[in-house]
Amino acid sequence: MGQERLIDYSLALKYGGYFTEQLTPLALLFLIVMGILIFFLPRKRAALPIILLLLFIPLYQRIIILGLDFILIRILIILGLIRIFIKGEYRQINPTILDYTVFGWIIATVILYTMLYGSFGALINRTGFLLETLGIYICFRTFIRTIPEIQNLFKVVILTAIVVAGLMVMEQVAGKNYLSVFGALEGVNIRDGKIRSTAAFLHPIMAGVFGATLFPVSFSLIFQEKKWYGIIGVCTSVTIAITSASSGAILGLAVGIITVMLWQFSKYVRIAKFAVIPLIIILQILMQAPVWALLARVKVFGASTGYHRFYLFDQFIRRFPEWALMGTPTTATWDSWGKLWDTTNMYVSQGTQAGIIGLSLFIAMIVLAFKYTGEALTRVNSPAKRVFIWAIGATFFVHLTLFFGSNYFDQTVFFLLLHFSMVSLVKERLTAASSSNILSYIQFRLRNELRTN
Repeated sequence: MGQERLIDYSLALKYGGYFTEQLTPLALLFLIVMGILIFFLPRKRAALPIILLLLFIPLYQRIIILGLDFILIRILIILGLIRIFIKGEYRQINPTILDYTVFGWIIATVILYTMLYGSFGALINRTGFLLETLGIYICFRTFIRTIPEIQNLFKVVILTAIVVAGLMVMEQVAGKNYLSVFGALEGVNIRDGKIRSTAAFLHPIMAGVFGATLFPVSFSLIFQEKKWYGIIGVCTSVTIAITSASSGAILGLAVGIITVMLWQFSKYVRIAKFAVIPLIIILQILMQAPVWALLARVKVFGASTGYHRFYLFDQFIRRFPEWALMGTPTTATWDSWGKLWDTTNMYVSQGTQAGIIGLSLFIAMIVLAFKYTGEALTRVNSPAKRVFIWAIGATFFVHLTLFFGSNYFDQTVFFLLLHFSMVSLVKERLTAASSSNILSYIQFRLRNELRTN
């Protein structure tokens, strides 16, 4: 067994709040500076303070007011929402179906989770979840309004991630997490004698997820005018994934590399999409075990828990009636050893926390993300923009892979929502462009008619 963090995630999730160390002065100072910036930066740069706080301040740093936990990102989100409503910036958003689906998923998760546990602690926990997820999604959708602004934001993420990658390498060398000055645990996470770098994330797996999902967009920036952003981003992504020593991250990175390399074959996506279901059926027929037994074979590092992930998902399928209505309070009873309490699967987590409704809405979000990126590919002519949009789709393909081996539970959730907001923006901009073209055509025809008459 390796060294484990001193935070009981399952209890925090069930009863509300985070089990934390005390707020550090530097973390408080960092919050103050970011709070000032989020008010006074131009709109297109206002998402920068949020990104910086997510990447450098551990999520369990908090301020307690009247017995209520305010983790620092919540305070920054509140400040961002105040700015948005004071300046009326929310009026710029034209919601898409994906936006409504994200809102529906968040609200359904809050209601069903609270009903499931029936405790005040659960209500407090989900109220915080509502503020975090809905608030940060609104901030991202409001502050980022064009595709070039998305690209510029990711350039900033890449530059910031260089520091994160450097700190993770230093963890490997020195055996110490230097982000402890901002409240991270000073000791490193070790499994089977191997250091697993964490940075400001709650677990090395989540740090690896961030690294793996950064690769596709970084690769696409190589085709832009300043391609050095892309080259640095690719190197940074690989470094973070490797130093996290997570099999899931390495697998996600491999999937990202393969997917982005296939962008020139984007016209065949439709054919490939319809080939997936027959392929799964064929595998199910040929394999002696269920097709999801392949999860047990995913193993990059020696201590990887592939069998645990397979058995968890297998029990999830078999116990459908137990969780379908509104989830289940625990999965520890799904095996005789009580080891399945750790829901290392995003799909299982959604089902056990919000039943079939929450899981269905979550899957609908993923489907819409792929649908919108597919539509955008058919309507964009610029090769550089096509590569970028393909990279957004590839990012979701990486997420889709990682969901089978990890349950997002820290800053990673916010980066996932950033990716959903990017897709929704792409859909919104293309819809607006189409409407503008139609309106221009109607005006042109009307002018011709008037001249003729």
